[in-house]
Amino acid sequence: MKLSVVLAMACALIFFSPNVASAKDITDEIADLKAQIKALSEKIEELEEATEAVEELSERVEEIEDAPEPEQAPGLSFGGHLKIYLADRTDGESNGTSQNNNLSAGFSFFNFYISKPLNDWFFVDIQTQSRVFAAATPSIGSKISRSTSGTVSNKISEATATVLLPLDIMVRAGVFDPVFSEDYAKQMWWHEQYHGNRALINLQEWHDVGIEIYRTFEFESFSLPVSVYALNGDFKSTFPSPSFSYVDNNGGTTGLIHVAPEFFFGQLRILGSYGYGTWDDKDDKASIHYALGAAINYRSLGILSEYMHREWQDVELSDGSLADGERKGYYVRLQYKFTPEWRGVVRYSDVDMYRSAETMLSDNYKVLSVGVNWYMTDSATIMPQFIHVDGERSDGSADITYNRFTLGWRTTF
Repeated sequence: MKLSVVLAMACALIFFSPNVASAKDITDEIADLKAQIKALSEKIEELEEATEAVEELSERVEEIEDAPEPEQAPGLSFGGHLKIYLADRTDGESNGTSQNNNLSAGFSFFNFYISKPLNDWFFVDIQTQSRVFAAATPSIGSKISRSTSGTVSNKISEATATVLLPLDIMVRAGVFDPVFSEDYAKQMWWHEQYHGNRALINLQEWHDVGIEIYRTFEFESFSLPVSVYALNGDFKSTFPSPSFSYVDNNGGTTGLIHVAPEFFFGQLRILGSYGYGTWDDKDDKASIHYALGAAINYRSLGILSEYMHREWQDVELSDGSLADGERKGYYVRLQYKFTPEWRGVVRYSDVDMYRSAETMLSDNYKVLSVGVNWYMTDSATIMPQFIHVDGERSDGSADITYNRFTLGWRTTF
């Protein structure tokens, strides 16, 4: 149809033209017009095909926009905690002899952590710790000194996979610090003090491999967070250097439960833990652990206190006899926030630690720690600390008294 109309118009123009061309010219002109018409038709077909393709793309875009968004996992995050002491010195008496170590600066801790949410319900966390030992923390029966060179110890502090389940249940599996003592498991002491109280850290410490199931139950007047654990329980009872092997030494499982009911919107919390398992290679000697405490937070004041008792039954002594080894004690911690940048911390502890591979003697440590935290920035803290220690062995054969001053610096990045 389009071609016929164009030909008719061309013939009319030629017919009415005052200057009539020859037949050959007319034939050539008509052929040229046909070629142009064919080219235009091909262009029209291409445009129609392109229009159809655009419409298909538009429909696809609408489908993508209307589809539910896929789960997006944030990227890998990592950081660390670094502890450096700018000055450290101890003066005191060991077995009645005045002693001291030299004023020194140095490095104590470096914690490195990696966290990766794989989606909105599955997370992976890894934390390693590098620590330098310089034998600068005196203990009963030892001299007050400092090594001329330090030794570096590395450990996996945490390597866990965490899953969030329906009903607000969290399941965590791997290597971690189960909550026996909140002060230790949540690393409160680590962030508030440069040095932990002597022997108290050993009493609080619980590093293990296993599974945690956590849920908070909400009631009208209070909430009840509950953590239940199934653990290897292979935490050696030696003091002052407990060990951890990352594998179980027997076929038994150690159970631990921690509850922390909260009242008055978290201003008062009651803390309780109970654990039971076996500790020896033959899986027939019981270990019993329990703790009871309370935490009060009111305005700028925070108070935390726990009593802990841990027992390893039938510990073999150096003479071949058996006796129950006990660690027990308590601490009281006060923190006051003067300003957002300045905080004061006082912690007093009284702890008895049995010594294995000897007659069943125990070492008692009474420790007072006074510290200040100056937050220069949100991630950098200057930590001056004063510690007074009185220690004595249960048979009176050894004692120690000393004062320690440390100017520390903690950085989080």
